[in-house]
Amino acid sequence: DFREFVQVAPFVLANLVNRAELEMWRWMSFFTSTLYCSHVDKNSAASVNAVLDQFILAAAKTKHFEGLVRPKLHLLRHAPYFIERYGPLRNVASENFEGNNKVVRNAVIHSNRHNTSKDVAVTFATDLCLCYLSDGGYYKLANTYHQNPHLIGPVFKATHSKKFKVQDFITAKVDGVSCIFRVTSVNLENVDTIETLQYTITQQSHLGCPKIHKSSTQTKVSIESAELVNVQHFCNLNYFSSLNVLKS
Repeated sequence: DFREFVQVAPFVLANLVNRAELEMWRWMSFFTSTLYCSHVDKNSAASVNAVLDQFILAAAKTKHFEGLVRPKLHLLRHAPYFIERYGPLRNVASENFEGNNKVVRNAVIHSNRHNTSKDVAVTFATDLCLCYLSDGGYYKLANTYHQNPHLIGPVFKATHSKKFKVQDFITAKVDGVSCIFRVTSVNLENVDTIETLQYTITQQSHLGCPKIHKSSTQTKVSIESAELVNVQHFCNLNYFSSLNVLKS
């Protein structure tokens, strides 16, 4: 993902590009984080313009400036207007929708392109029917409803195991008490539980967010009661105190 790469580029390219190019990458990193901010205020539009000015000035000192002077660079000047009108641009970013173009294109790869809308609809409908049958759905044959039970187990394991990944942080109840865990192992043969390592949330904080500490307690957690949690945003102590996991 370009947005992730551009954030680490100034560190990765520090010894690979000259000082002017590194400065350009640094301001591009600032500009990307400003453009895809999660919230806006009355100064957001001015901040976008200021950082864009610095990026253009830095790029003008490099040999790549001619390649950057394109209509898309000018369109970035309109970003503050859209931020003021629609809010954070990450909420209206089109990258995820453009990524679906590959899915649609694959649906018509063996088509004569005479009626692409119908071809896409038929392909998607066929895929949904196959998913339905693979999940144990019934089908009618000779006025009798049938089901293929042999497909239910493998499909259930394949889909259910993808709910959580190793290293994910989750909340789950153990003996009626909600706790924080980190997934250590996902067993495809046993889709009811996952192996986890318990964590403790303390009253100590860093930048306003409580710290978590790893314990040595290995626990099997039921998948049905587990929920993903973002440990990078533990900024609501009232919420976590309701989980009965805060320790002094």
